[in-house]
Amino acid sequence: MLSAYRLFTLTHRQASLDQLEPYVIPAEAMDSTLLRLREQLGWEEVFYLATCNRILFFFYEEDRDPTTSAELQRALGISENASVVKPLFRSGADAVLHLYDVAASVDSMVVGEREILRQLRLAYLACHEGGHSGDHLRILMQSAVAAAKTVYHKTRIGQKPVSVVSLAAQRIRQQRLDPATARVLMIGAGQTNWLVSKFLQKQGFKNVTVANRSIGNAEKLAAVFDGYATSLDLLGEYDQGFDLLIVCTGATKAVVDTALFERLLNGEQAEDKVVVDLSIPHNVDAAVIEESSPTYIQIDDLRQLAQENLAFRAGEVTEARKLIGEQLATFRERVQQRRIERAMKDVPAEIRSIRKRAMRVVFQRELADLDGDTLELIERMMLYMEKKCIGIPMKAARKAAKPVDDLDTLLSEDEEPLPSLKETAK
Repeated sequence: MLSAYRLFTLTHRQASLDQLEPYVIPAEAMDSTLLRLREQLGWEEVFYLATCNRILFFFYEEDRDPTTSAELQRALGISENASVVKPLFRSGADAVLHLYDVAASVDSMVVGEREILRQLRLAYLACHEGGHSGDHLRILMQSAVAAAKTVYHKTRIGQKPVSVVSLAAQRIRQQRLDPATARVLMIGAGQTNWLVSKFLQKQGFKNVTVANRSIGNAEKLAAVFDGYATSLDLLGEYDQGFDLLIVCTGATKAVVDTALFERLLNGEQAEDKVVVDLSIPHNVDAAVIEESSPTYIQIDDLRQLAQENLAFRAGEVTEARKLIGEQLATFRERVQQRRIERAMKDVPAEIRSIRKRAMRVVFQRELADLDGDTLELIERMMLYMEKKCIGIPMKAARKAAKPVDDLDTLLSEDEEPLPSLKETAK
């Protein structure tokens, strides 16, 4: 029944990142902790999701009153005091809809971010492989994946990039630089430039130089392209020129001033160059742009565009929730169908047992007097009747609830499919 599907969750909306920490389960203690929760709280099945801004316990408990947040805290060894934020509780259709919202990135900090679906699937598969999730959560996860795929396919919720790095990559692509020959100079080897490097790799840029305060970090990033590394102190001696300059460091003042920019140009025309400044505050002096007029891509413009794109995605949420509501109706039918299937699973074995008892016990004496041909005929007749008697209730069960398509087929070809009904039945 739907009411047995329940969850506890905490997100960035209800708590700070520090307040999520008491509910985080270390990877090495995952199986033992989930087993303890199931034993102490009476959960039949559970899966657990932890991301940078979300904690989720989704569980199935049919034969007991709903677990309270206090019970969960005690089972996790969390002391009850005012500083510990209690997780939100949802059950039944509300719990299922919440999971759909999570899977479809409707409830994400960044609406339309597909990464959450991958995280959700991996979390479920880990719990399934650990023996903590069974048939009830299997069909729920199939439905959640289907809901997410439908939302991504039929709305524009995932369109228009909202990360600064993605937008910067988009702008760089528009400059139509030749990746095979373009000279790239990256100043800084922090996380942002590592993310930018993934775009450069994907586009085929090869001639990359990395300058950083720590030469070791510069060498690590340059090695991705089999490129050259140097320190910031020696940047004034760089004489290879550049076509694309990407700057992002932790400095609190300009790193590239007009004098350094002139040396980096190495006598070439600034108007032909592309300069990307992803630093806060800016690492490229404003005078460089005013005096030299390169194509300039800066973080302020990218952040504004990111907010506009995020607002566009938020506008798609209403349509997404309509599709999610339709998926809930399909899931109700699937739950009903599965309950009937589970109720009927012993019917074939029981009918088979009746046939064997009839032949070997009830009519054993009468059958003993028959010749071999007659006995063989009766055996075939009984087998025929067995198959027909098994088929009748199974056909009735199929009619009792609408069958739905195998939701695994909605997964992308490059994604690992969820366990099938046949696999679970084994």
